[in-house]
Amino acid sequence: MVLEYLTGAADVSAGRMEQLRRQLDAQLRPVLREREFARFDLPRAIETVHRVAEALARYRQRPGSDRVVK
Repeated sequence: MVLEYLTGAADVSAGRMEQLRRQLDAQLRPVLREREFARFDLPRAIETVHRVAEALARYRQRPGSDRVVK
């Protein structure tokens, strides 16, 4: 999803959100404790990814951002 977002192709339509919710129930619920699953907030997770992608885009626009920092 991050790569899709960075290319401008992220689909957050109602249909896609419902598809993601079904995937959460089928794939995330089995690996989390019930309390953690209940606390998972899909819109918040998507917003977090959105903010990270924006920060990366701003970073890549800075001069010298192509250098590797060790």
